[in-house]
Parts: sequence; structure tokens; C-alpha cells
Amino acid sequence: IVLENVKVMQTKVPKSRKGKKSKSVNKDPYIFKRLLGRASVITVLQNPLTDGLHPVVRNHSAMLQRPVLSDRNNTVLCFFFINTQIKF
Repeated sequence: IVLENVKVMQTKVPKSRKGKKSKSVNKDPYIFKRLLGRASVITVLQNPLTDGLHPVVRNHSAMLQRPVLSDRNNTVLCFFFINTQIKF
């Protein structure tokens, strides 16, 4: 599956030294094409083409605790389940 014209909203917390609190840093790169691997399962909740806005991929959602795809109004369009494979 390929997502086209998406903006990834990332919030990174840098490592703190000596027990000090560090501020989170927002990094929002724009990606023209993004390939989703076969370990990802997507459930579509709403058609992103209805409002004419480009969807946004976030690394996490506070409510869902997983990556989500949302529009500019923060309406969740779909969310991702990432399967982890356990090797014995």
C-alpha cells in the first residue's frame, strides 16, 4: 500500500541529562510517497477524498496509542495496527 502526499506529524522527546526535563520537539516532514509494509493493517473509518484535504500521518494518537491517519481537522481517517513477529 502506498500513501501519497502525506504530512507526518512526529513528536520526539530528546534524551535528558542529569535528570533534567527535556521539551518535546515537533518534526513534521512532508512525504510525497510512503510505502506501508506487509506487517501493517489499516482500517479505513472515513473516505479522505471527500473534503479535498491531504491526510496527515501521525506517529501516535493519545486515545488510540498507535499510528493514525487524520485530516487537517484532526478527524481520524484510519488507524494502523502494526504486527510484531515473534521469533523463537
